Amino acid sequence: MYKSLDANKLLNEFGTYGRYQMISYMLCQLTNFFYAVSIFIMIFVNRKPPDFACKINDPTRIEMINSMDPCMIKDVNAGNELRCASVNSGTSIVSNSTDQSYSILFEYELLCVNPFIQEAGFSVFSAGALLVVPIASHLSDRYGRRRIFLISMYSSVIFSFIIAFSPNYAIFVLLRFLVGAAADTYLTIGSILCCETVAGSFREWISLFGVTFWLLGYLYVGALEVFIKDWRKLYFISAVPSLLTIVYFWLLPESPHWMISRRRIRGIQQYIKMSSWFNNVKIDLNKCQSESIQKRLAEEFKERTVCDLFKYKRIMFFCLSTAISRK
Repeated sequence: MYKSLDANKLLNEFGTYGRYQMISYMLCQLTNFFYAVSIFIMIFVNRKPPDFACKINDPTRIEMINSMDPCMIKDVNAGNELRCASVNSGTSIVSNSTDQSYSILFEYELLCVNPFIQEAGFSVFSAGALLVVPIASHLSDRYGRRRIFLISMYSSVIFSFIIAFSPNYAIFVLLRFLVGAAADTYLTIGSILCCETVAGSFREWISLFGVTFWLLGYLYVGALEVFIKDWRKLYFISAVPSLLTIVYFWLLPESPHWMISRRRIRGIQQYIKMSSWFNNVKIDLNKCQSESIQKRLAEEFKERTVCDLFKYKRIMFFCLSTAISRK
């Protein structure tokens, strides 16, 4: 009986707003809050002091080129242009209103370096997602949505706390790469898990709370910046709400769609038991049987690989449009 269940019919039996299904839905959508925080935090970590200037130790050798641009200086003896705080220039970046801990760029004297280096914390975040998410999505098909989701989420939480103690900029960028890989993984798999744990009649409302939590994540970081001017403390405290994800280990179920397709009988039995208890309802499994039992039992579960994504133009179009819209 359990092998021939139809996941959509099973979820519909628990109702459009079944409590257990709504808990799973809210947990999956809450990930948008953590993801928004991990992106928006970089705006304040990379902030520039409003009055930073270039301190010249030897005015007879080094002079400013343009008073409006404190980064550009000139070596009078050699006749070439330099950037403030560059090696052997005898200059440094200073500010009268803020400490060096105001931003990571100020602390590591990167305010006048190439913009590509300054924005590395942003770009490697997306690079990590680009490289890891396709692999993680394939692993979630093989080993389960919940398992890969939790691994990626807890990895992101750990890396986010460690970032606040980065000893240098290279380590900071490396950790941002790992956070990006983990964060986009749990966001992607969480979206899949969300669709697979609610009734079909509810799926048109899936994005409602996702957008709300995304906005709250932005507002949360903005509110922290008003009171915290040290980038390390700001990053650390911004990650504190992610400790709430501990409850995911006990509350978030595996996708019933995945368990049925993989014939995880014990898992689907446990899911039905928990859903019935939370929703205070008993369901008739005879009404949840697949209409094409013989056909489904005759076909083996087809394995998919990352390469299958490139076989369908429509899938590629939606993948690219989604990626562009998020950046």
